[in-house]
Amino acid sequence: MSQPILPDSTRHPRRPLRRARIPLLLLLFFLLLLSQLHAFLSLTRPPHHGYMTLESWLDDRALQHAVDLYLAGNYHGILCTGGPIETGHYLAPHKTYPAMTAARLQHLGIPSEQIQIITAPLVQRDRTYASALALRQHLDQHPLPPNTPLHLISVGTHARRSHLLFKRALGNQIEIGITALPDPTYPPHRWYAHSRGVRALISETIAYSYAKLHPNP
Repeated sequence: MSQPILPDSTRHPRRPLRRARIPLLLLLFFLLLLSQLHAFLSLTRPPHHGYMTLESWLDDRALQHAVDLYLAGNYHGILCTGGPIETGHYLAPHKTYPAMTAARLQHLGIPSEQIQIITAPLVQRDRTYASALALRQHLDQHPLPPNTPLHLISVGTHARRSHLLFKRALGNQIEIGITALPDPTYPPHRWYAHSRGVRALISETIAYSYAKLHPNP
């Protein structure tokens, strides 16, 4: 006597479970990727000597950290990069971020002869790249000693994009290291628990992707 044909749900009881695994695996992959994204964007890479190159919008705590690195390291000097101050510049004694940061560095004990100011023009977009281009023009007129690298100082998730754009502007003739100082507005290992950390991660992920996909910002 022939056996009755069982319904599909009885013959293949595991098929719905297999289908449920796909979104679960995708979710796990996304969470793993997200957990590594902050470290990926907060790039630190040698060399860490030569000329320290500052993004002059660094806040006072980050600048003090940079000064500590400078005094403990082997550097020829400091290059201050950046553009004009856009808010309250008519009230401030310094009209640009590099000039203001040079004054802060002197207040922190760095001799003025070890500091160079490189000011970028006012732009509406791609300010980091404009700073890098201004640095390239400065170095075309004042070349570095042979085989002298730059050590770029940035903060948190901004670091990888800064390194990408400075490398793009300066080319392969100059070796560029990078240090991502901790963002003082949130703990890096718990960025997801602070709105400032989440905003920084999202905005820099978008900005880095844009810079990577557009070779000429």
